[in-house]
Amino acid sequence: MSDIHWKASYLTGHPFIDRQHQGLFQLLGELELALQQARGDEVLWELLAALGRQVHEHFRCEERLMREQNYPLFGEHKQHHDEILREGVRLLHDCRTGAVRLGEGLPPYLQKWAHQHVVEDDARLADFLRKCSRQ
Repeated sequence: MSDIHWKASYLTGHPFIDRQHQGLFQLLGELELALQQARGDEVLWELLAALGRQVHEHFRCEERLMREQNYPLFGEHKQHHDEILREGVRLLHDCRTGAVRLGEGLPPYLQKWAHQHVVEDDARLADFLRKCSRQ
């Protein structure tokens, strides 16, 4: 999971979004450490629950900002949120049933999320919000 550590290139320039992202990446780092140390399923599930709560809150906040500013890509961005959540639920189900080992299925999913959502979707949103604040 080493590719999902916080990087300066993830900064969107929107302080609120960036703070939330940094909090998410902090939890991802804790999850990575727990996986490396084979801390046990109970610890992993607690971290995943905390991550899930933060992701839901982050998406809720972004969607509120998008609605308030009439973001033209709201539908597409919300669809990506929904896809990320569906994939996460499916992956966690597979982990719970033993179809996928927790430490094996999470890294690719989280790397994809970090790249697509933070680097692409949220960067576009933050750029739009900055332009709105200048008007």
